[in-house]
Amino acid sequence: LGGRLVVDRGLLRRDLNLEREVLGRIMTPVQTAAGDPDDPLARIDLDLDVAAADGVRVKNNLADLRTTWSPLTVRGTLAAPRVDGRLDVEGGGYLYLYGQTARVDHATVTLAGFPELPPELDLDLTTSLEDPTVAREGAAAFQWTPATRGSEEVEADRQALLAAGVASHY
Repeated sequence: LGGRLVVDRGLLRRDLNLEREVLGRIMTPVQTAAGDPDDPLARIDLDLDVAAADGVRVKNNLADLRTTWSPLTVRGTLAAPRVDGRLDVEGGGYLYLYGQTARVDHATVTLAGFPELPPELDLDLTTSLEDPTVAREGAAAFQWTPATRGSEEVEADRQALLAAGVASHY
């Protein structure tokens, strides 16, 4: 399976469990084992470039931010994909971790293409402990409603939600 996939725009709204779904994936070493040769997914090789035209908006219980990336490469197989590339988080977004709000001033996530290697995180954050205004700004950003946002952004979110709903149906 090869080619180029361009994501027009994306929206991640699903709430995540920080320990199990985020930190558990990042911090737990991956055990590399020989794949099952009878697994049909192991027979499908991947050679994909995944690009984002307008990035992905993350708006859930842990974050309110936007991420972009230059094309990510996806190699390996469907049973064991390997993602290589760099994701850039736009400054000005917010993270909500363990009761604290942090403004993202700069962040990148670098994926090495090998599941046994954890992603490299480069974070420059300002926490609500360092700057009390961050808590107020983050709370305002977190409590958004479509009426408080620009019509272009609302329409982009509507289209992303529609695409997510259609994709999850199939």
